[in-house]
Amino acid sequence: MVKPVTRVVKNVASPVNPGRATKKTGVFAKKGSVRQSQPSVRAVNSAKTGRLWKSIKTWLAKIPRWGDLSPERQLDVIGAGCIIIGLLTLLSLLTEQEAVVSARWVVVISRSTGWGMYVLPFGLLSAGFWLVFRSLESLPSLTGSRAAGIVLLYLNFLSWLHVLAGGGWEMAFEGQGGGYLGAFFERLLIGGLGLPGALLILMVWLFVAGSLTLQIPPPLFKDAINNFRRQVRATIESSPISAVMESGGYQPQSRETQTHSPSAPLPAGFHPLNDMPNRRPAVRKAVTLPVKQADTSDEKSLSQAMPAVNTQKSPWILPRVDDILDPAEPVFIQGHIDSDRANKIEETLKLFSAPVHVVDIQRGPTVTQYGVEPDFLETRSGRTRVRVSKIVSLADDLALALSAQRIRIQAPVPGRGFVGIEVPNDETSKVALHELVDSDAFKKLRSPLKIALGKDVSGKPMVADLASMPHLLIAGTTG
Repeated sequence: MVKPVTRVVKNVASPVNPGRATKKTGVFAKKGSVRQSQPSVRAVNSAKTGRLWKSIKTWLAKIPRWGDLSPERQLDVIGAGCIIIGLLTLLSLLTEQEAVVSARWVVVISRSTGWGMYVLPFGLLSAGFWLVFRSLESLPSLTGSRAAGIVLLYLNFLSWLHVLAGGGWEMAFEGQGGGYLGAFFERLLIGGLGLPGALLILMVWLFVAGSLTLQIPPPLFKDAINNFRRQVRATIESSPISAVMESGGYQPQSRETQTHSPSAPLPAGFHPLNDMPNRRPAVRKAVTLPVKQADTSDEKSLSQAMPAVNTQKSPWILPRVDDILDPAEPVFIQGHIDSDRANKIEETLKLFSAPVHVVDIQRGPTVTQYGVEPDFLETRSGRTRVRVSKIVSLADDLALALSAQRIRIQAPVPGRGFVGIEVPNDETSKVALHELVDSDAFKKLRSPLKIALGKDVSGKPMVADLASMPHLLIAGTTG
């Protein structure tokens, strides 16, 4: 009798994973035979994806964080970003917007800035190259105030575009005028102040933004305003209207000096009123009695010998400062020189393990005072502030770094919480007496003997009362 064929099933250990047995099936499976399993496609793709994400995470971990970058490196990154965005914006404006991203970007900037979008890429490129090549000495330094001035200047430009184009939100939606930015300031100013007030604010805005961009010091603007006022006053005084006003204006003739001529001859039988006989009774004249005159021969001879003296008091008016003193010559100061020197001071002191931070700059006629605040040092015992004596001992090294003959360190500045480093200016300016007498400090001093001494290190006028300091009148061989 023939026995039926039976299926043999044997569990054997897998060579891939010895700790787990795999089921091997077959019709005529031999004893001890092993069949290796192949991994699935999903498992292979999952492994590849895991390795890819792991490599990406490793690459991202090598990229330094923004906070770990130095300020100089951060400026380089910002400059490179401005150049890239500026180039992409310029290419989007010059070519047809077939790509979705570039087309949407053009719509965004056109509605935001209107006609100012054609200026935006050049501004971004200029800012980017300025940041990347800021170490060149021929380029002015990019300070925070100058950057704010450039932004304010661009917003003022958009506002002027929208005001001159007619204004309205519909124009901004169509990408005309100054866009939504220009429409916002245009509606804000005209709606609150009207058109004349808005134009005045825009002019002042342009004036302030230009001063911040060009780094023009406030004293120069004050001198320009004073010169403009003097020119306007001189023009008014030299005009014919001023001459008429000084002479008392138009004065009509008195009745005695007026002469009337008859406009037409009188008819027969009529006489002028002046020729009519006076019907009033005549007034009797008073009788004068003779009076004996005293002998005045001596007085007459004395009066003839002495010349006549005019005893009438003539009014004296104190002349104006503009009439007797010449105005000060304007001095053009390049603001990037002060900022470059401030950076050199910080870098030099940092090299000698005395880190500081420049917190104040006061420019005077002959020297400029840089106010530095000592920073902290990391030591084993903790954070310690840099000693003032260490900063004072580095005066010669600072003079060498700044290419100055000598510098003066005032530690500390009276009434201020920093150390003053006084560096001579490359070009000194003259201190004019007109500027001192016309200053607010001189006008506020209530004294009949007030004098103008000059300017201090920070350029502020120095005035004093001569009555309270009589030692100024004493001078000998020592001066």
